[in-house]
Amino acid sequence: MSTVSSPLRLIALIDKLAILLAFVIALVPLMVFGAFEYSKIHEIARYKAAISAHTIARYAYRNGPLWKYAGHRLPELLAREIPDSVTYQLLLDTSGEKLAESGPVISAPAITAELPVTESGRTVAIVSVTMSLVKFINDIVTFSFFTIGIAVLFYVFLRAYPLRALRNAATSLQETQSSLREQVSLTQEALDTANEQRIHAEGAGQAKSEFLTHMSHELRTPLNAIIGFSDLIRGGYLGNDPAKYREYAKDINSSGRHLLELVNEILDMAKIENGQQQLSLSTTDGVGLANECMRLMSDLASRKKIDMQLTHPPGKVAPAMLDRVRVRQILINLLSNAVKFTPDGGTVTCDVQHIPGESLTFTITDTGIGMTANEIQIALKPFQQIARQASLASQGTGLGLPLAEALTNLHNGTFTIESQPGRGTCVTVRIPQGARLVGIDELEPPKPGEALH
Repeated sequence: MSTVSSPLRLIALIDKLAILLAFVIALVPLMVFGAFEYSKIHEIARYKAAISAHTIARYAYRNGPLWKYAGHRLPELLAREIPDSVTYQLLLDTSGEKLAESGPVISAPAITAELPVTESGRTVAIVSVTMSLVKFINDIVTFSFFTIGIAVLFYVFLRAYPLRALRNAATSLQETQSSLREQVSLTQEALDTANEQRIHAEGAGQAKSEFLTHMSHELRTPLNAIIGFSDLIRGGYLGNDPAKYREYAKDINSSGRHLLELVNEILDMAKIENGQQQLSLSTTDGVGLANECMRLMSDLASRKKIDMQLTHPPGKVAPAMLDRVRVRQILINLLSNAVKFTPDGGTVTCDVQHIPGESLTFTITDTGIGMTANEIQIALKPFQQIARQASLASQGTGLGLPLAEALTNLHNGTFTIESQPGRGTCVTVRIPQGARLVGIDELEPPKPGEALH
């Protein structure tokens, strides 16, 4: 009983035990009574067979070998010794041939006892006595009603008193346990919430530290360039060399633009996270926009001898409704990453598919170093960069992919990445469309497969 963990299980076990005991009370006396009565009937049959065998043996002794041919005398001998209506006697010779019979034929159920007829030490015949078991069965049925009644009374008594008290106690204990489990569950939920908040706070603190460390480097680099080159110009250290001054002024301008891009990316991400970023939708040629973004990347691609291709369905392409500035930002971020992380001599492809009224899809595929599934999750977190790719990315805040995904979600679109290490990456941006625009002329796109380097 000590191994039963639940009070209700204990009640069920005791209830089953009561049922088992009731069955024992009902069956054991019945089986004992049945065995005793059956043995008694069998002994009576053997006793009757012994009396008849003894009578036939004496008759055979007095009459010699001709006793078998006594005719009507043999049935009289059998009936004279045991005259009743529930016994059938059969006299057989040793070969099994019937010599005489007495009494009514007994049908099943019945019991049979056989004994040999011995005369001068040898068996001369066999007496078979068959007795009906109908009365035995009727007695068994009658007695079974009695034992079943006793068993039912026992079961009802056990349920009415001990089990009822135990059930009430177990129910009360079960309610107490349920209340305790509920309290434990609430306490555990509170602990889990506190742990989650602690982990979130730790993660936020770590992200803040990583962001400050990363941004201090990213901001310091262009600021140092701006300050250094401006000091050279202001001090006139290069004499009267306008070409050098123009070159330094160009570097200052480039560093300032890079600094502005960093700040803009951080501000855009903050606006999106705070729900303050708004879209300015307009009808835009998706293929033309992709072609424009790829041309902006063509200079970097040509230095790495990367083949850039734009593909799209043949024929004219209908304009799509989107925020041109934000989608341009998405494509530039994705194409920039593709070119950065593709080794020299690789390939970057941008495929444009537009189903008017349904969706506009951009698919950027490269033959770069690729990522694992875990690395993809890291790359989609703001300000995070994959360790083995950090050496390949000369500049960046780690906001390229997160910002592209956030801007896609702002369009109610879908952003998916498929990648395999050593085989490249495929990024798909799908922007849903409403009803097909009316009154807008279709645009002639660049030719499919046009090289941009």
